[in-house]
Amino acid sequence: MNADSALACLKRGNAAFLAGINNPHQANGPANPMPTLEHRPFAVVLACSDARVPIERIFNQGFGELFVIRVAGNVADAAQIASVEYAVAELDVSLVLVLGHTGCGAVSTAVNARQTQTPAPTRALSELLAQINPALDRLEADNDAVPAAVWHNVAYQGERLVSDSELLADRVARHQLRIVGACCETASGHVDFDDAS
Repeated sequence: MNADSALACLKRGNAAFLAGINNPHQANGPANPMPTLEHRPFAVVLACSDARVPIERIFNQGFGELFVIRVAGNVADAAQIASVEYAVAELDVSLVLVLGHTGCGAVSTAVNARQTQTPAPTRALSELLAQINPALDRLEADNDAVPAAVWHNVAYQGERLVSDSELLADRVARHQLRIVGACCETASGHVDFDDAS
């Protein structure tokens, strides 16, 4: 599936989710055992680990259809970039969606730490916030609100996928890969896509 078709599929899936239409492949249990599937997802979703944003559900996708990478703040660190490279090179995925969400705790923590000049309580958390801080440099001086920061972080992490990976940069340059940002409204599950380019 090409990137445009994959993106259209995600949009249709989110619309179906919002309309209350359930994908029958999401049902599982003794009467509906896990199907045996090839590992052929049509899109990668680099998303936050927030439990309020169930990725396959909000896009109304079933087993094996999405390659989901979850990490607080949807950051594109080395392990996440390697995971995206695997999906692109080995599974022939042509769309990567970087998905933020409203009320992101990781982004909120980064914004608050910057405002109060308070260091993170642990080394690991400090390293995570360091992956988000460059996105906060893009905030206007009078606009340090978390909603703006979430979108800036989505854009920054998408850029990192390209700048820190020769493989992904090459696929993007050859128009074989598309990286799109999006943000999920946590309360409703509605996804806004930044796909003008």
